[in-house]
Amino acid sequence: PEAVVVHAEQPPLTEAEQTIAVIWSEILDCPVVNVSRSFFDCGGHSLTAAILSSRLEQAFEVPVPLHELFEHPTIAGLAVHLAVPSRASRRHRTRIPRNPRLPEYPLSFSERMVYAHQHTTKWNHSYNNIFPMLIEGPLDIEKVENAIRAVVQRHEAFRSGFVVRNGVPVKIVVERVDFRLARAEGTESAVPVVASQLRADYDLASPPLFRASLLTVGEQRHILIVANHHIVSDGVTEAMFMREIS
Repeated sequence: PEAVVVHAEQPPLTEAEQTIAVIWSEILDCPVVNVSRSFFDCGGHSLTAAILSSRLEQAFEVPVPLHELFEHPTIAGLAVHLAVPSRASRRHRTRIPRNPRLPEYPLSFSERMVYAHQHTTKWNHSYNNIFPMLIEGPLDIEKVENAIRAVVQRHEAFRSGFVVRNGVPVKIVVERVDFRLARAEGTESAVPVVASQLRADYDLASPPLFRASLLTVGEQRHILIVANHHIVSDGVTEAMFMREIS
């Protein structure tokens, strides 16, 4: 018979453990009951680890490189590691310098790979990301649209397009994009139909490479379906997007 591993409750006790536990539970969407259990055993992976690294840097005001999460994957281990006196002397907020505004930008390695694969495979929808969100309760649809529009305007990734200049693909960032929230009414069985419409081909040269539709399925029940192209978004981006519009 297969062995069953039971994790006894060992809740966070110190201030550092409690701080980490709050961030941990928000990222993994689950309560913390054992500070000695690995982040990755709780459902964490490389993308959520990157989010955790960033959130810990903000909370503790010290650098938290990604490799340290693999070396100290438990709340108890992280709390001790982050409390080391030598780290306290390095307290600072990590600042990412803003690049100068340019008419075009070279693509990163991952952008080049996605761009090349997208253009060599006809009718390739594998990079068209879809994620639905259920919204229950009173909803001001106009405010939802304005919130999404504000997030799209705030982040350059959502205003990026990809064009070819002198035979080389490059990225452009436009000042403003025209985003409109599509709306529909029906039942939850209509979700695949709406999602299929959002999966329509993207013109990578014409931002935004982002779409959204609100399906109303009841008086106080809606499904927000968001779509984007993977060249401008990944799991971290989608988590950030949901956090910012919520």
